[in-house]
Amino acid sequence: MLGYYPDLVIHRISFGEIRPEWLDALNSPSREEKPRFQSQDITLQKAAIQISKAMSLYQLEQFIKMFIEDTYRIKGFVCLENKTWFVD
Repeated sequence: MLGYYPDLVIHRISFGEIRPEWLDALNSPSREEKPRFQSQDITLQKAAIQISKAMSLYQLEQFIKMFIEDTYRIKGFVCLENKTWFVD
């Protein structure tokens, strides 16, 4: 996103405390909308992973930690320990 808007102002907030003047600046007529150029991401891939039912919840968590930093999104349902878990 910063590549499209190098002059974009970023405000760091805590506990959702947004200053009203920040919102007012978004509606300012002086803000010029720049065209965005989009291209298809050819690196985007998807994979389905089948997990052994013998795996514990702890083992699943450790397995996901191995690749979480290099992954855009992980989601699905996993049956472990006689329960169905939603992973997101």
